Amino acid sequence: MTRPRRTALSTGTLEEAQRVTSRIWSRHRSTVPDPAAFRSDIARFPLGRSHFALVDCRSAISVDVDGSADRVFAYLPIEGSVEFSAAQECLSAGPGEVALLAPGIPYRFEATPVRCMVIEVRADRILEELKIKGFPGTTIVSRAWPQPSPEATGLSSLGRFLLSELQDDSRPPLSARYLRRMEALLLTALARAIAGSLPKSPDTMIGRRSLEEVDAWLQEHIPLPCTAADLAAFTGLSLRSMQRGFLRHFHSTPTAYLQALRLDAARAALLAGRGRVSITEVAPDFQFHHLGRFASAYRTRFGESPSETLAAFRRPKP
Repeated sequence: MTRPRRTALSTGTLEEAQRVTSRIWSRHRSTVPDPAAFRSDIARFPLGRSHFALVDCRSAISVDVDGSADRVFAYLPIEGSVEFSAAQECLSAGPGEVALLAPGIPYRFEATPVRCMVIEVRADRILEELKIKGFPGTTIVSRAWPQPSPEATGLSSLGRFLLSELQDDSRPPLSARYLRRMEALLLTALARAIAGSLPKSPDTMIGRRSLEEVDAWLQEHIPLPCTAADLAAFTGLSLRSMQRGFLRHFHSTPTAYLQALRLDAARAALLAGRGRVSITEVAPDFQFHHLGRFASAYRTRFGESPSETLAAFRRPKP
């Protein structure tokens, strides 16, 4: 098994950078104040049908982009800043912030010397995620999330996690299944950020609570004991009415949905521990008190056992 195939470019000429990037991104034209001082490093990784890139440009640069008809681009600067002009709208993003560019719209961006993560995903995948969250018929528009908004904090943190995973050459190769899981996590985070800026409607409510409030309540209760009756009390509905609302909006029962959140959190804890934590330490933190049932549910969701996840961090003895 090999590492995810990536496009890598390190160049001191704008012409070479333009030639390579024009093959992988939307048509664009770049200019820099001093071509002799230009230096750029680009690494682009596939994540299922999405892509994640790190662009390190040590020169100020202006780029006119034709725009992609079917892809959404998110820019997450680590160092430096980027300003965008799109459809008579001006956006900007600095370290820890996020700018989202809608599909089908030409735009211009001007960057200082910048080190920036770039996420590209298919628009139809995000629209499907928004539909699941109760926002059918949504139109994706360009927008920016400044600090200290939760959208900027969450997306930037996720971007840094993806970058560390994709660039870590000390660990075994990442499986295709794991890369698809990372893509799913990314799509969910982007859809949640977009949904947070959309107006609420009665159709996006479960009882007296919005879908975002229900989801936030569940996130808070990932490590805590709770029942479907507790959730029904939170929404102000009978247990049966709450379950019907859950099936309509989340396409899952409350119990199955919360278990999936807990499994995701347990997997994230195992990965973050990088082999320094045990299954018996992690599982009870997320209300899994029977290790056999935990292992079975974990394998069903992720295609591997918890011990196989941990084994990825065990280096062979010299």
